[in-house]
Amino acid sequence: MLKSRAVRMSMLIAGGAVVLGATAGVAYAVADNVNAPYAQAAVRVQADGAIARAKGIDSVTKPAAGTYCVKFTNPGFRFNDVIITSTSHTFGHWPLVAPAGNQCGNDANTVRVLMNALNNANGAYTDASFSIAVH
Repeated sequence: MLKSRAVRMSMLIAGGAVVLGATAGVAYAVADNVNAPYAQAAVRVQADGAIARAKGIDSVTKPAAGTYCVKFTNPGFRFNDVIITSTSHTFGHWPLVAPAGNQCGNDANTVRVLMNALNNANGAYTDASFSIAVH
């Protein structure tokens, strides 16, 4: 039926586009694709919640503007038991790392990252890229 290589390739590409369109907006963890030998877990998150690089991260979700939920693979990583560092990758923003709270399902294995903007007079969180690491 699909004997032509060009036809098979176009079907494969079209199928990939359908799968990509169906999963848009959902952030999935990437299988440990970062070289961070001294970090137990690390993730670089894009402003839309997509994971650019990850190590020891189960998932990242974005329940609201400027709010991100980062779930660790290791169940022993709890907010009060680990040292977490954070860095903004968007000029004029800084990340605040907090316990999961209601927005992240009060999951003890998850931290909430809230992105603040320096010029934001109303105090609302804004979308921005960032990274966090557990040492």
